[in-house]
Amino acid sequence: MTHDARSAPGSTWAEDEATPAHSPSPSAAVSRTPTLVDLPAHGLAATLAEDAKAKEDGAAGGDDEAHLTLAKARHHHDHHLPHPHRHLPPHPHQHLEQYYPTNYETTDQVAQEKEEAQRAVAEGRGGDVEKADGAAAAAASPGDDYPDGGLEAWLVVAGAWCISFTAWGYPNSWGVLLSYLLDQKLRDYSESDLAWIGAFQIAANLFCAVFSGKAFDAGYVKLLLVAGLLVYTAGLFGLSYATQYWQVFLAQGLACGLASGLTFLPACSAVSHWFKRRRMFAMGVLATGSSLGGVMYPSMLNKLIYTVGWGWAIRAAGFINVALIGFACLTIKTRLPPRPAGKFVDFKVFVGKPNLGFTLYVAGAATVWLGLYTPLFYSEQYALANGVKEDIAFYSLSILNAASVFGRTIPTYFADSYGPLNVLLPFTSVAGVLIFCWIPALKNVAGTVVWSLLFGAAQGAFVAMLPAATAALTDDMRTVGIRMAMAFLMQSGTALVGTPIAGYIISELPGQRGFTGAAVYSGAVVLAGCALILTARMVVARRRSTPWV
Repeated sequence: MTHDARSAPGSTWAEDEATPAHSPSPSAAVSRTPTLVDLPAHGLAATLAEDAKAKEDGAAGGDDEAHLTLAKARHHHDHHLPHPHRHLPPHPHQHLEQYYPTNYETTDQVAQEKEEAQRAVAEGRGGDVEKADGAAAAAASPGDDYPDGGLEAWLVVAGAWCISFTAWGYPNSWGVLLSYLLDQKLRDYSESDLAWIGAFQIAANLFCAVFSGKAFDAGYVKLLLVAGLLVYTAGLFGLSYATQYWQVFLAQGLACGLASGLTFLPACSAVSHWFKRRRMFAMGVLATGSSLGGVMYPSMLNKLIYTVGWGWAIRAAGFINVALIGFACLTIKTRLPPRPAGKFVDFKVFVGKPNLGFTLYVAGAATVWLGLYTPLFYSEQYALANGVKEDIAFYSLSILNAASVFGRTIPTYFADSYGPLNVLLPFTSVAGVLIFCWIPALKNVAGTVVWSLLFGAAQGAFVAMLPAATAALTDDMRTVGIRMAMAFLMQSGTALVGTPIAGYIISELPGQRGFTGAAVYSGAVVLAGCALILTARMVVARRRSTPWV
């Protein structure tokens, strides 16, 4: 029999009825393969009807006649089984379904059985424990269908981008403020003394994640953003009137650091609620905010401080921050259900063999923080000391932050395919090597520009991958907030002491020796951190049986 002869006239797959969105057959959602839902529409259920009719005839006409009728019906049924739906042209995926049951449970029935079994186990009435456990597992991982795009999801990314712009872009301008304060308002203080202000701001940003992460998991994202807006407003406008060391410390270090910590982690965690397959790319887009903020704030403050004065320069930055955080308050929201309340500090995220890779990663990242920000704090000062033209020296920090845009986007794009640790490691290692090259490079204009571009790209990848790597190493996304919080808590201590140690070396060793010593110390600890992250990558790759970590 030819293919056309056994195909019903005018019947094509294009004219076939669409498979329902929720089919009891797993393959129905995969392709347009004929499924159980298609059987009534194409008449193959007639085979079952023939069996039933044969049974009725057998009851009326005797056992011999019944057996003969049933045998014929089964022969007709078996004749069709190797090629179901003979009245249709063969489908490329037709081999997926060749047999079908006479009855099956609907998804509603399965869900009802699971619910009844779970209730029976909870009440101590026995019940099917396997079904009850399946229901509990399903309830433990809601929201697996991540949007991975759409207006609502990208508005969350836009709001998080604004938070990144303010929470990390503004602190990246501390090198500009440090140079001005050393020369003008706080000239009686050393580099190490002033380094504590900027270091405390970064450490507070990380440390506050302990509280903001837990509050985020509990569903208080809007409250955190509004609180950050109010604290940032008080800090920046208070800084514009500061004249003493303690005033600058409270306004810049404490208030601005707390505001950044209240807003940054909730913004990152909210993005993780909306993206899964494209999460690394979304995190990279978010991270470009800190790069562009690191370009705008140093450039703007360098210009305004020496034209309109300290007060209005800081207030201009304050107005920008208020507008951006206000927009974020309107657009950032969560999607997954809140996590039950618990301890603010949960060290269990570091306990057990499954968490060994995460623990090593956090230890490595904390070690990197000891030295990574040394060039951002002291590059402008060192370039000026070497006689580099003021225009280039003043804007070296802006050049560095502009280059970090590439480090925050391109690596995160590849991280979606190759894994965040595989991408983070080479870039951070290059950053460590470049810190050793910092001293000979910043002695002329060409060296300052080239080094700033290279280091900015490498350093930006590390900062961008921090939340992305934590999210990738988290199995249950409902705990991503507390895991980020604990990771940032561990890193806040080293971020606090890293640049003051470098500043102490610069202050105690005269001239060139001080900057050389700071570079050696910073480069060494960054590479040591990379060694720990490499170990973490090997542990996770072995546990997951994949090199793409």
